[in-house]
Amino acid sequence: MEVKTKTKEKYPYPGFQRGLDNLIAKDVPKVRIMIHRILGINNPVSFRAYRKGELEPSQSKAREIEALFRQHGVNDPWGQS
Repeated sequence: MEVKTKTKEKYPYPGFQRGLDNLIAKDVPKVRIMIHRILGINNPVSFRAYRKGELEPSQSKAREIEALFRQHGVNDPWGQS
């Protein structure tokens, strides 16, 4: 008997570590606070999970995060650096 498993669709937003790594150092704390507000989180554990891609933001929140990074000169924030 063959067991078929449903393949998981590749998620287009695999965390935003690359974006944080490409920021100017003085902008990192400000951007982290803004991402906390966008995602509606208030603890470092949740932030780390989103940053690494373990939790997936909704598409509207992902677009807001992309816009935030674009304001700070980072065009492709998604993925690991």
